[in-house]
Amino acid sequence: EIYLNPWEFCKRYILLPSFKNFFIYPTMFEGFTGDEYRNGNIYKWLGTNSTIFLSSNSIHNLAVELYLPTFNFSSIEKLTFKSNNQNIIPTSHRYVQTRNSVVFSFTTQTAIKKFTIEQDSQKLDKIALLKLTIPNIRYVFYNIFKSYFPKWEMRLHGGPSVTTLGDLQSYKKVITISNFCQFWIQKYWNLPSEVLYPPVNTKAFTPGQEKKNWITHIGRFFVTGHSKKQLELIRVFKDLVDKKLIDNTWELHFIGSIHEGKNHQDYFENCVSEAGDYPIHFHIGIPFNKLKEILEQSKIYWHATGLDQDPNKQPILMEHFGITTVEAMAAGCVPIVINRGGQPEIITRDSGYVWNTREELKSFTTQITRDDELRKKFMKSAVQRSAYFSITAFKDRFRKIIEDTKV
Repeated sequence: EIYLNPWEFCKRYILLPSFKNFFIYPTMFEGFTGDEYRNGNIYKWLGTNSTIFLSSNSIHNLAVELYLPTFNFSSIEKLTFKSNNQNIIPTSHRYVQTRNSVVFSFTTQTAIKKFTIEQDSQKLDKIALLKLTIPNIRYVFYNIFKSYFPKWEMRLHGGPSVTTLGDLQSYKKVITISNFCQFWIQKYWNLPSEVLYPPVNTKAFTPGQEKKNWITHIGRFFVTGHSKKQLELIRVFKDLVDKKLIDNTWELHFIGSIHEGKNHQDYFENCVSEAGDYPIHFHIGIPFNKLKEILEQSKIYWHATGLDQDPNKQPILMEHFGITTVEAMAAGCVPIVINRGGQPEIITRDSGYVWNTREELKSFTTQITRDDELRKKFMKSAVQRSAYFSITAFKDRFRKIIEDTKV
């Protein structure tokens, strides 16, 4: 069983569960089309049904501030608000001309566990959630806590604080998502497990006919947990450009969202500042069709989670599998990924590269950018390899596991 020193035991068994019970906070945002970071604020763009799930059963008052790039009353009038799937009417609203926004306030007799904003699906207006306000001291304390203890705040959104050996032994079979995880389950718990790679919708991607000199990376911008290391990749790319190891037509594209919290937003701003005038582009909170378009036009996919971390001491900081890597391969990108976590299980010798050092990353990238025939050869193998992780393959493997378990 995983050893917990007294401090970790206290934190996981007592403090975090106590914070979860005390704080009021949004546990999940669903149905939003994407996030955009502007001037210290996160704009969460609304879809047809955009829902905020809340942690408490005692919320009867809340307010939402909605931003409209081009303010018009007709867009506001078409909105429908729901609490727990029941229509509700704002108790008041006020316009904030300096921010091009409107603040709606709500008061309900029944506690609000799920708050939804609906738009007409036939004509989706560009509206963003700018701010959620809950007039409760427990929400105020949550926001203070989030500002000063961002690592702990991320733990609030996770599952149970501790899994015991007894919990795992109650199951007939333990299934995990990679050989990497299988190794650590054996090491931590002394339990056998079976690997079932996650399903990836590889059929959603098709390699573009006209590939561009783009290197792409997908990952959220955050500085806790298994950070995606965008800042380090920016520095590697700049070095490739400065030393003329790649020609000046190549671009680096980052796709992702920004985790809420000042330190995560500061990290994103540091990345933008580090990128400077280099051909580095940031696509924040873009919809899937735009992500698909960028991947299908890109030639190379980079991944660096786990860089500068010891996988034997902190395996949690590695990528446990790597669905985006498989998606990129299905889109015809040559994967050049770090030799950590579950990444090397995805890549075969003829479908991409795994690297251990920054110099290896630069070397492999230079090879692909200078030899288009080699790139096309790897691309073809990468697309073929991605099919191994398809939804169909997942169903076949899962069905076999179920059948074997019944025997």
